[in-house]
Amino acid sequence: MQFGLFLNNGIFEGVDDARALALTVETADLAEELGYDELWVTEHHFI
Repeated sequence: MQFGLFLNNGIFEGVDDARALALTVETADLAEELGYDELWVTEHHFI
């Protein structure tokens, strides 16, 4: 069995774009350390 994460990136009050991207990368790094097999990330245009 394989496990993965789906990250629905969005705009969060009080979080600027740079911090939001950093949080995504930190989450991806942690998922890799924990042995997750896949990571899916949404893509938003014109937000």
